[in-house]
Amino acid sequence: MKSKKIFLVCLAFVFLIIVIICVVTYPGLTEKNDLLMDVKLYYYNAAENTVVPEKRSINKSDNVNEIISSVELAYKEGPKTPGLTMPFPEGVSFVINNNDSKLKDVLDINITGSFDSLKETERLICIGSLVYTFTDIDSVEDVRLFVEGKSVSDMYGMYSELNRENTVNNPIINPEKIDRQDVVLYFLDAEGKGLAAEERSIEVKQSQTLEYQIVEQLTMGPVNESLKAAVPQGTKIKDIKTEDGICYVNLSGDFISNLSGDANTEKLTIYSIVNSLTELNTVNKVQFLIEGERISEINGHYDFSRTFERDETLIDGN
Repeated sequence: MKSKKIFLVCLAFVFLIIVIICVVTYPGLTEKNDLLMDVKLYYYNAAENTVVPEKRSINKSDNVNEIISSVELAYKEGPKTPGLTMPFPEGVSFVINNNDSKLKDVLDINITGSFDSLKETERLICIGSLVYTFTDIDSVEDVRLFVEGKSVSDMYGMYSELNRENTVNNPIINPEKIDRQDVVLYFLDAEGKGLAAEERSIEVKQSQTLEYQIVEQLTMGPVNESLKAAVPQGTKIKDIKTEDGICYVNLSGDFISNLSGDANTEKLTIYSIVNSLTELNTVNKVQFLIEGERISEINGHYDFSRTFERDETLIDGN
């Protein structure tokens, strides 16, 4: 029994010596894990019709730009897991612009190629894949996406800054579970002297804000033939977002150039949008922007640099 104990002690001692020799001779064996960091890359899973994470290791760095570049390179290598595929088809890719130090926590990505020719669901899969992959990086909170230099908010009415709260990773909606929203829209009454309400049930798109869709409905005009559209024809929605109860409505220059010079008509046009948006509990005021900029006035009638609150005195019956 005693000899057996001596044998085990000797064996343990020899093993310890071997470990020490390995550490001294091959320090990389113990240092390897300290040089790597795990990230999640999101690829398309056709079976589940969604994007799912694949764990990958990249070189560790304290420089966020180096981490972003490493994630980009690893992502473009494509998935290693069977059943996962690259969301971007041949001829469509992206480049990262992370050199603007003024944008904290925001990453700019420019998609190149024939992205606009893809189906909406295919585009949303690509967008979800990018947003989920790069917001997995601790220092990246939001992603601003561009297609050949043009913002996706301008092209598709999406949020200007995308994150996991406003981006879907599964863009397919079951037809039996389509979300709809009852909204109240305000158009010109039959005489064009006031605003009349029109209730409408609209399908809520996952990729657009409800505020955007309300203004979009206003540009389409009323269903009731006795009412008239207040928003000038040709007006394009550049971007719409709500922060702290203020809805920022960014419209194209056509909104100004196609307005009539009549002060009352301009007032009704303004409050067609303001009153429709303030039907939402999340919107208290509206700030208009034209081509992304605040303007002081329109035709000398109204100060557009200020915010507008709801005005129910313009609504018929009040």
